[in-house]
Amino acid sequence: MGADTYKLSYNDLDYSVSVSDIARLEGGNWGTSVIGQPRALEALSMGVAIRAKGYNLFVAGAPGTGRRTAVSQILKDYRPKTLALTDLAYVYDFHAPLAPKALSFPAGNARPFKKAIHEFVERVKKLVGMQSESGEFKKRKQDMVSSHEKAENETLAAFETKLESDGFKIVQVESEGESTTDIYPVFKGEAIPFDQLEAKAAAKEFPQDEVAKLRERYFGHMDSMRAIFIELKRSRGELETKLDGLRRQSMEPLVQAELAELEQRFSGVEQKAWLAELGKDIVNHLYLFQEQEDSTPRRTRRPPLSRYGVNVLVDNG
Repeated sequence: MGADTYKLSYNDLDYSVSVSDIARLEGGNWGTSVIGQPRALEALSMGVAIRAKGYNLFVAGAPGTGRRTAVSQILKDYRPKTLALTDLAYVYDFHAPLAPKALSFPAGNARPFKKAIHEFVERVKKLVGMQSESGEFKKRKQDMVSSHEKAENETLAAFETKLESDGFKIVQVESEGESTTDIYPVFKGEAIPFDQLEAKAAAKEFPQDEVAKLRERYFGHMDSMRAIFIELKRSRGELETKLDGLRRQSMEPLVQAELAELEQRFSGVEQKAWLAELGKDIVNHLYLFQEQEDSTPRRTRRPPLSRYGVNVLVDNG
């Protein structure tokens, strides 16, 4: 078996260079470039680009194969990419109040964002205070309240007239420091409880059978009074809803104008989306910005505006 056994004809040769190889090698400095071992060179390039700690490069090969030259050349040509540092802050998640929302910022922008939000909230507090003192707002509010109170008084007056025509009167009864509303029968122009009326009936001062009739009508009037109070409570709720709508109507343009300035300063997608949610939440919770007396001890009371605070976690400024 001779060497001719291993000879190849030209038909057995298959030599090809890919387009990517040509693009990579074309115009290269053949005097200094490392030729061959493309996988090894790619591994070296990837290894030196890893920025984490605890990674090492191990180069193996026969002496004289250019190991040192390859490593030196890779290190010489390596240009690390500049990493953009970011700040991180937690804000209130209006859709999931129990879990904060993380916002990222270019380095040095988180603390200015926190300060800007604080100043924004303080401006809204002033705007709400100015709104409550506004003559136009006061007039519109008073008109709505007066209209409601007029309808409420008319309803109560009509019920009292009905009671009076049937021999009853609404009274306020004090019991154990609490005041309750009740209906008493009227005897000789004076409203008295049923136990006194029964005593007078026993003394022949009032017909006994009339006491039973009065008591039966009493329960019907009490049901009517409860129904009226329920309706009045519902109408007061509607009034509060209308007043809240009036506050929102007058405050929303002012809040949006303040937010527009913040959106120009912090124009990231995450920041703008959160600022939009912030504006909606503030308009829907204007009562949080009103001065209210609270008897809860300060150490156990959570500040009502704490939901709008910004907690900076990472500051690369």
